[in-house]
Amino acid sequence: MSKRVVRYAERPKKSAGFTLIETIAVLIILSIVVTIGSHFFIQFIQGQRLVDHQTQLWINSQLTLTRMSKQLRQAMPYSLRLVNGNRCVTFMPVVAEGIYFDELPDAINSFTPAGKDIPISVLHHTVVGGSVSFMVVGAAASTELYGNSAGSIQAVDTQADVSITLVNNQRWLRNSSDRRFYLTDSVRAFCLVANELRYYDTISQSASAVNLASHYTVLAQSVTALGNAFLIDYGSNACQHCITLALNFSDDEFDIAVEKTVVLRYGH
Repeated sequence: MSKRVVRYAERPKKSAGFTLIETIAVLIILSIVVTIGSHFFIQFIQGQRLVDHQTQLWINSQLTLTRMSKQLRQAMPYSLRLVNGNRCVTFMPVVAEGIYFDELPDAINSFTPAGKDIPISVLHHTVVGGSVSFMVVGAAASTELYGNSAGSIQAVDTQADVSITLVNNQRWLRNSSDRRFYLTDSVRAFCLVANELRYYDTISQSASAVNLASHYTVLAQSVTALGNAFLIDYGSNACQHCITLALNFSDDEFDIAVEKTVVLRYGH
């Protein structure tokens, strides 16, 4: 009688999993990948921070130059004046302009000084962007606008649409060729002092320099001059009645040099 042979299927062996050496190798590889990835990530973050920092410095410099340019553009021709060892530029913002009717007393005619007792008759004009402090007629140099004996400027007492009353009767140096007058606000100044860019709005018209201890607003810090911080051009070059601002804005990591020429609106 033959024997029955019974065959059993061989069961697969259970996996023994990662060996200790394999696990250590994987951990080493992962640590290397993490280290390299962290290094590049840190470099990216630092690079982005530097870019953001530089961009912010550039934005701040442009905002400062825009503010200065906007005010200087409205300056009375010849009111630009360098003082305090060229560290400051003073100016008088024009707030209105117009035409006066009758010839004014000046150094040529024999008319009696007037303007206080008898108001000056003018065409209708509108004051924009400030208050009226001075009336200017026929100015041809900064010396005619500053100081107690300046002959092209006089303080305004009251101003109306068709008349202007002065604080004192005035004999002008000259009449304007087209009988044009300007009304200006008080004297202002931008100054670069100890690497600080300042704005002064309480300057005396009779003062020969800016009192640096008077009230001011800080526009920017860590600012230096690129040669001359303020350079005035009254027409010797292509630009007539211009001022060039040449400033370097900096911080601990970056420097941004900015040079901008501002053309006076009323200089043409």
